[in-house]
Amino acid sequence: MTTPVREVELRFPDADRDLAGALILPGGAGPFPAAVPVSGSGPVDRDSNAPRLAIDSTRQQAHALARAGIATLRYDKRGVGGSRLLRDGTVEGKDGWMRAGLFDNADDVVAAFTALAERPDTDAGRLFLVGHSEGSTLVTIAAARTSHAPAGPRPAAVVLLAGAARPGDAVLRWQAGMLAPTLPSPSAACSSCCAPTWSARSAATTTRSAPPAPTSRASAAPGWPADQGAAADSH
Repeated sequence: MTTPVREVELRFPDADRDLAGALILPGGAGPFPAAVPVSGSGPVDRDSNAPRLAIDSTRQQAHALARAGIATLRYDKRGVGGSRLLRDGTVEGKDGWMRAGLFDNADDVVAAFTALAERPDTDAGRLFLVGHSEGSTLVTIAAARTSHAPAGPRPAAVVLLAGAARPGDAVLRWQAGMLAPTLPSPSAACSSCCAPTWSARSAATTTRSAPPAPTSRASAAPGWPADQGAAADSH
């Protein structure tokens, strides 16, 4: 008979945040190898669900890893779900998550990783970071910080899922160029003043974000910059 997985609610507070998460433990006796799954951008909770887009991928990932004997600690982003973003000792409002930047979110990955390492039911020598989309950038930053720290836990491995293979500014310009044509046109009431400006900005963004020619024999997926395929070929 298979022993069911166990889920434990955790909190790991600090001066400017109070993070809430869920530790999932496999059945049987530990200590277990363990991972911190890190979601992509936006106001997503521990399951990778946003208010208007429920993906639920991180919860499914955590349960799949538990069935393979690997524990996980996933958490809500600052200002989302059970996590709170603090400012001057008080809780931020509904949109407080917007005050947390890239490096703040990387700090939270390190905090979650440290909390996981301190658990007696996890193996501190077999801890992993798993990042999806922007989470890939966050776990890379967190891994660099922990690996160069004079003391404390260090990841045994880092897993990057659908991460960016280009500099951040290039990715943002490419995303803007892809999204602009899909947005609604200005209303007829303001078309005379807004439409020319909108069209010029859209054209300029699309021009700037044109992807370079492939630099590898690997081919990019349709709709993605060519050097995404080059990066995949080099790893």
